[in-house]
Amino acid sequence: MPTNSQNELSQSKIFQDYNRWPQHFQQALQEEVQLNSLPRAERIIFAGMGGSAVAGDVVADWLSQHGSVPIEVIKDYHLPNNVTPRSLVVAISCSGDTEETVSVLLEAVKRRVPCVAVSSGGMLEQVSLKHHVLHIKVKMLSSPRSSLPFILVAAARIVLNALGDNEKEIELTRCGEVIREVGKQVSTETSTELNPAIELAKKIRNAETIIYTPTVLQAAATRFKNSLNENSKTHSAVEVLPELCHNEIEAWRSGVNDWIPILLRWSKEPPEVKNRFEALKSVMRNKGTEPLEVLAKGNDHLSRLISLIYLLDFSTLYLAKLKGINPLPTPNIDQLKKKLASKLSYLGKHVPK
Repeated sequence: MPTNSQNELSQSKIFQDYNRWPQHFQQALQEEVQLNSLPRAERIIFAGMGGSAVAGDVVADWLSQHGSVPIEVIKDYHLPNNVTPRSLVVAISCSGDTEETVSVLLEAVKRRVPCVAVSSGGMLEQVSLKHHVLHIKVKMLSSPRSSLPFILVAAARIVLNALGDNEKEIELTRCGEVIREVGKQVSTETSTELNPAIELAKKIRNAETIIYTPTVLQAAATRFKNSLNENSKTHSAVEVLPELCHNEIEAWRSGVNDWIPILLRWSKEPPEVKNRFEALKSVMRNKGTEPLEVLAKGNDHLSRLISLIYLLDFSTLYLAKLKGINPLPTPNIDQLKKKLASKLSYLGKHVPK
């Protein structure tokens, strides 16, 4: 049975969002989106920042082995110089008011690169309407990061449509099933003793984390780092196999235990990943540090990514509560945006009145 403390958490808007991720994901799957106008693309470029960019990260990781079409994510104001009209730009801003994303969309329009926009409204929708860009409207919850089910499904369907691939739609359905199973374990309705997200939060409460990930789970690692920043207001870092074995591990020193390594893994790792992780664990222990391991669930790539994101995101919410922090507000980000708005006035210059 949930404790009184957990009952209080369930009343928080952002906790409510995450408790309902299975329902939100199912709702997103049931929404019909008209994508008949999308051209076949030789290159797909996501543009987004923060929680909105995660959808691009996930889709890029998920479909990284799909045919010969490269998928990349731009987290900046500008498109690469080598983008051609044979590409497709997918601009995602859950709020619709992310100036970097609006900038990329405007550049795509100017350079006659086919594009599609995804937002809950805002200036991205205004720009799309003005320039006759296909705009997909999605639901925004209490924050862009908690709205991931809606922007992820939209992003995935845009790319599958552009690739002419209907077969992988089944993986979206399976992903919804995995989210339901993970939700039973990590929601505020699950007792503390049986909740792996709460247990993880307890273990990392008094130290900063370094997240170690294979390339195929990098989207989940990046999301975890971002959620630790935004929800728990704590520093974190991501290191990627096998590159970290050629530099990062040299910084490990005996007797320095003010950080906790978290290894993102799955049950059917290829030998080069499994053996490297086991070797890393041995070196860490020799330096007096015991790593934590988080195991992805699911039988396909997308399910593994989302199962990790759901569990790890929830752990950052529980960590915030353990630290007496409200996970929803992001005052530093808000302050920075105000300063940039007064100095750059980017949206005021480029967005239609």
